[in-house]
Order: sequence, then C-alpha cells, then structure tokens
Amino acid sequence: MENTKTVYCFGDCNVDMIIPIDSLPVCGGCCFSNSCMTGAGGSMLNTATALHRLGISVMPITKIGNDFFGKTILDYFAKQGICTDGVIECDDMPTGMVVGLVESGSGEKYWVSVRLNAADIHIKHDEITEYPMPDILFITGVELTEGKESRETAIAYAKKTHGAGGRVYLDPNIRVPQWVMPGDVKDAFRRIMCSVDVLLANEKELCMIGENSSVKEAAHNVIQQGVSSVWVKLGENGCRYISETENLYFTPIPIKAVDTSGAGDAFNGAIIYAEIHHFSKEQTGRFANMFAGYTVQHLGTAAALPSNETILTMIQHITV
Repeated sequence: MENTKTVYCFGDCNVDMIIPIDSLPVCGGCCFSNSCMTGAGGSMLNTATALHRLGISVMPITKIGNDFFGKTILDYFAKQGICTDGVIECDDMPTGMVVGLVESGSGEKYWVSVRLNAADIHIKHDEITEYPMPDILFITGVELTEGKESRETAIAYAKKTHGAGGRVYLDPNIRVPQWVMPGDVKDAFRRIMCSVDVLLANEKELCMIGENSSVKEAAHNVIQQGVSSVWVKLGENGCRYISETENLYFTPIPIKAVDTSGAGDAFNGAIIYAEIHHFSKEQTGRFANMFAGYTVQHLGTAAALPSNETILTMIQHITV
C-alpha cells in the first residue's frame, strides 16, 4: 500500500462528541445515552486519516485555536504520525467543535456545529503560499459553505493547483439547515468547479450544485462546468460514477449500520487511494463501497476505520 505521492488536504478539523441515542426528545424533554465518544473529526481530518490508514502520505492544511481542543487535534495528529507542517495555530479564534447525536436504530445522525467562528474558516491565502504545489489536492466544501477568508483561499488554491497540472478532488460537504444554498454559497461552488477534476458528492449535494432534481442531469451540468468525473455517494444504496461518456452503478455490500458518521469521508479516501493506484472503475467503486461500508458498522469516525489487515483483505478481494 506504499505510495510516494503526498495528498494535501485543505479544510476543517474539529473535536467531535458522538453520542448514541434511542430517539430525539420532544421540545423541553430529555433523551438518555450510556456513552459519549470524544475525538478529533471534521471532513478534512477524517479524509486525511482515511488516506493515512491506506498508506498514503498526507499533509493536512487547516487552522486551529490555541486552546484545549486545538491541543487535542495536535495530539491526535502526533499519535497518528500525520505531518502537522500545514496546521496553523492562532490565538484569536477557537478550534471547531461538533456534537453528533446518533440514532441507535438507523445509525443516522443529527449535528450541532459549534463553528460560527472556528479558526479553519479564516485561513488566508498568504498563510499557505509557502507550501509546495501539490500533485493531488483534496478540498472539503465546508470551507466554501462556512468559510470567510478560507472560501477565497480554497478557490484560489484549487485554481492554482489545477492550472499547474495537479489533480483536485472536492467533497461539497454542504451543511445547510433546510438543504437550500444561499446565493453566496452557490456562487462559490460555481467559481471553483472549473478547477475541480473529481467531485465526491451525495445525491442532495449534487442536485443542489448541478441545479437539477435528476442526479444524471445535475452531474451533466457539473461536468459542463469543467469537472471531469463525479462519484455519487448513495449511502445504503452504494455509489455511482458519472463522466461525460460513462454512467456506472455499484451495488452496496449488505451491512447493518451502527453509525454513519464519517462514512462519506472514508469513501473520499478510498476513491483517491484507488485512483492513485490505477484501479479500474469497477474496482474503485467496489472498494469504496467496502471501505465506507465497514466504517458504518462501528461507532465513531477515525476510530471506525478498518485495520491494515482488513484493508489488505478488501484489496485482495476486489483485485483478484
């Protein structure tokens, strides 16, 4: 699983609190739980961790506060053996924090995001110009939907990388209360699409970005904007690959979901890994389904990732 390329991962990081519940309480009521899993999280951090677990060299580019949660993030990277050269520390903004309530029956989750002034949405372009130009850049759309300075930084970084011949992956990761994008967020996605090679979106995100209720038509609209290919995350229904000439569907593996937190991020890592190693589209789709499917059978995000031995078994299964 060794590889010489480094994937630069630009975006959010948080400390996550994942709490399993039977159901949401009524207004003014209370629900109970018997556990609380606390750890590092965020779409960028989870994707970087998945790639690292897969043997890919990664460099997270993010911003944290000089606070307890920031130290938790740094300790996490150190324990994982992940490079922190791209982690910017600041004194005037906090590290993000997210609470996830996970229903025990379905594994679906409800998020409370304490990120309105999180440090990573304030990454300025001049703070990252000293980094070498990446061959592969992963960007999480959190920086486009929530970002202040980081929105413009993400767009400029994608344009510069794409223009220099690098490959840009984007997970929209759109977090809006009613699945309606504000005008400035729509504009940000329109501006970055011409610099994106691979879009890693779920159905709702793709339909919002592609401005069409049909997945196929929305993907076509995105491709017309310059995206080479789209991987559509269908959750329990598997995934789909769409390009200008192909429309391929990959069936899911039969599983019982415990916690869907971080499954999309694991999917991101599996797709990037498979493409780096020149898997066929069939192998890539099957591997991504297996890798993400494994994580939803376990509680947590990074903690739910498969072991090296399990990963090797998956790869042997889809490459034989």
